[in-house]
Amino acid sequence: MFFKALRYAGLVFIVVAAWFLGREVFDIYQVCAAVNVWLGIGFLVVFAFLFYVAIVRPARRYLRVPLAVRPPDLPGLKDDEALKAKHVRARMRGIERYLQNLLRNPNLAESKT
Repeated sequence: MFFKALRYAGLVFIVVAAWFLGREVFDIYQVCAAVNVWLGIGFLVVFAFLFYVAIVRPARRYLRVPLAVRPPDLPGLKDDEALKAKHVRARMRGIERYLQNLLRNPNLAESKT
C-alpha cells in the first residue's frame, strides 16, 4: 500500500513539474516573441532540442532495457512447501537469458575468456 501511494505521489510530482515547466517556457517565449517573433521561435527550437537531449533520449534508453535480463520471481513459499521443478526451470531460463545478454554486451568484450 505504501509503495503504491509513493508511486502515485511521484506521478503527481511529475505532472506538477511538467505543468510549471510548460508555464515557464510559455512565459519566456512570450517575452522573446515580444522582442522579435524569430527570437521566440528560436527559443522554442533551442528548448525543444535541449529537452530532447536531456529528458527524452535518456528516458527512451532506460525504457528500452530488455525485460529478458530480469529473472522471473519465485512464488512466496511457506515453511512446509518446497520449490517445484517448474519454478527452478523458469529461474534457470532467466539466468541463461541474462548470461546470453552479457555475452552480447560490447562493454564486456575485453573480459570474455
